[in-house]
Amino acid sequence: MPESGSSIEGGEGDDTIIMSGNDYSNVRSVSTGDGDDKGVVTGSVYDADIDTGTGDDVIQIGGRIHNSNISTGEGKNITILDYRPKP
Repeated sequence: MPESGSSIEGGEGDDTIIMSGNDYSNVRSVSTGDGDDKGVVTGSVYDADIDTGTGDDVIQIGGRIHNSNISTGEGKNITILDYRPKP
């Protein structure tokens, strides 16, 4: 896990975490725990660890992703990287 920055943690059960807005360069760790989790990031992700634990998870990132790790654990998982540069 990176040394500094913010952390977002969910517990056991089905979690939904939505981060909308600009880039998330200060969020270093997102952990949802076990359960069927959904994570949506509309901005870019830099230097972060995302871990959804065991369960059927969906992660969607709408911006750039750089130097980051996504771990979904056991289950039927979907990861959507949907970066579309502006013309």
